Amino acid sequence: MPPRLSITKLQRRTSIATDLLDLCQTITEDGHLDEGEIEALRLWLAENRGADLPAIAFLAETVERILADGRVTPDEHRELYRAIETVLPPDLRASVRGTRVAIEEVDKERSRRAKVEAAEARNRNRPVEHYDFMVAGVRYEGRAQVVETWAAPDVAIQFEREPKNRYSKNATLVKVQVADAVLGYVPETLAADLAPLLDSGHQYRARIKKVLAGGRSPVPVIVADIFRPDADLAEEGTEAFRSRLAEILAAAGVDLSEGGEDEPPPAPAPAQPERQRETPAPPPTPPVSTPGERLAVRLLLAAIVAVPLIGVGSSALVWLASRGRGTPAPAKGQRAVVVPTVAPSPEATPAPRSRPKPKPKPTPAAPTPDPDAVARARVRAVALAARSELVVELHSSASEYARAAAAERLGELADPEAIPALLDAVASDSSRQVRSAATRAITMMRGERARALLAAEDAKRRDPVVREAIAAGLAAVGQP
Repeated sequence: MPPRLSITKLQRRTSIATDLLDLCQTITEDGHLDEGEIEALRLWLAENRGADLPAIAFLAETVERILADGRVTPDEHRELYRAIETVLPPDLRASVRGTRVAIEEVDKERSRRAKVEAAEARNRNRPVEHYDFMVAGVRYEGRAQVVETWAAPDVAIQFEREPKNRYSKNATLVKVQVADAVLGYVPETLAADLAPLLDSGHQYRARIKKVLAGGRSPVPVIVADIFRPDADLAEEGTEAFRSRLAEILAAAGVDLSEGGEDEPPPAPAPAQPERQRETPAPPPTPPVSTPGERLAVRLLLAAIVAVPLIGVGSSALVWLASRGRGTPAPAKGQRAVVVPTVAPSPEATPAPRSRPKPKPKPTPAAPTPDPDAVARARVRAVALAARSELVVELHSSASEYARAAAAERLGELADPEAIPALLDAVASDSSRQVRSAATRAITMMRGERARALLAAEDAKRRDPVVREAIAAGLAAVGQP
């Protein structure tokens, strides 16, 4: 017959059994076991393993088996808790079991509510309507020029109601989101359905699908999804973000991972001969020359952080990078103008005693800024701003869906400097979804900088869950 595991009345008279009962009651007081309490129990059992008490041998064997793989799963927590209940006398066992059952009921209810909320969130964020239409009225009030300047595939679109329009109470403007530039109107047949939804507070995502050319003026084609007023669109991520950022870097010739210094400006031009100097032609006009285009670049740079990235597509961003990098050739017929120094005529010669005016020294040409360096600086600023905004969202947003989306976008950005923030989320965020997203983001980091940061964090982190995420990141960092 196997020995009785529960502590008997006779055994309770011994000091070793009393100490074990006190420890078991202490660690089960709140209805669950944490790592510190399990470690305290392991140490006590190791020190008293030789005692003649079957309960000690039973608990020691159970603890060693559970800790053999270096981590304790929720099922193993419950197994150890029940093992402690087994060794307790009947009068103490009933109280400890009642606490456990109450906690399990609370956890089950919390899990049920989480599933209901997740289902509600999925339904809340499903589109209720979808529209695909050509913008009307693009040939009026100079809008054709606006379309040519701003319209590009994937550019984010904003709808603005115009209820006092004298032609239609459903009039709805179609505008470029980052520039507040009007492209035209929603066609009246669709506006009759769309306007009431916008008036009732429905949210939406809209972008330019394509631009039709070949007619009297280009016509943007808009696609729009309409969501419920209580939709949480921050939950929506974008798998295209990383590829779009890569297109910007490729177009600008920038490698952010190396952080190289900008190239030095060219040396000043040598001085011209004394009797004849060549006045250099004005430096080529930068591609962004008008105030409107300069504003467009600033707004598009801000848009990468300020609006959902799904609305700013690769075509618009590559256009931005090319505007910051290219240097056009001089205009046709433009050349350096040679201004000869004309000798004074005898009539104009001053008196011998007059001192001649000194000849002006030729002015060296001003150095022209390196367009590649400018483009690199612009894209570095964009990446830094994006990382900072996403880290703030990851740590401060009240929505677990927004925090998870921020973690996913940090992974898509693949900036190793975000690793400490992601590890903090793995360690402390209350949402399992956010912790999983942060762990996946860590495994997307690449390069020696990522390896060094992960190694440094591994040396100072003690949380086994965090160390597991670090191990996954180190395993993935060497992959292409």
